[in-house]
Amino acid sequence: MTAMLPAFTTRHALGRFGAVPAPLAFVLALLGSMTPTPADAAAVGQTLTCQGARHSTYSPALTNHSRLLSIKFTDGYGDQATPPPDPLVAFCVVTDTIDSPPVVITGSVATGAVMSEQSCTTLGASSPANVQTITWNGAGGGTVATSTVSWQPAQADRVNGNVVVTQIGTVTAGFGSGDGATRVAVIPELQLAACSTTGVTRLDGAITISFI
Repeated sequence: MTAMLPAFTTRHALGRFGAVPAPLAFVLALLGSMTPTPADAAAVGQTLTCQGARHSTYSPALTNHSRLLSIKFTDGYGDQATPPPDPLVAFCVVTDTIDSPPVVITGSVATGAVMSEQSCTTLGASSPANVQTITWNGAGGGTVATSTVSWQPAQADRVNGNVVVTQIGTVTAGFGSGDGATRVAVIPELQLAACSTTGVTRLDGAITISFI
């Protein structure tokens, strides 16, 4: 390990997903002010911002009536993203001034599961605190690093018909250890007809994670 090497930054973009949709543009604008400056990167050592897609499932189905649900989600970042129905640009931007050679991260598939009381009208508002370990992949597809993140309870807001779920946390181990973490999921407008009848069992949207 060699400290304070010149900053190393990589960007892996997936242009095949087409133009940036409005929900995704909102996420990028929201996190843009948190992009580390060179001085920040030198001070922190390891920073990361990855954009991708979130796929969530709900059992029993999400309806207008609040009830305890099993919620499972898969977050695909960078070159591991699976595009949701809307077009999507996925990428990872990484700075590493600690490792020699620097860690090069191009994507990840991170999964999680929580039990939470939810409804279509309160989606995300009561998502509990949780701990997540994320495995990061390099350009060849192999594991290059892991990060353990302790997430605080989520905050949900309605913005232009979308549900924006934000979680703040701390990287407690692995790549970015000691960094603050932010995760923002943007879920397009809910299927209102289904919410009042059979319920919603799956939702797809955009996801951004940032370590600073």
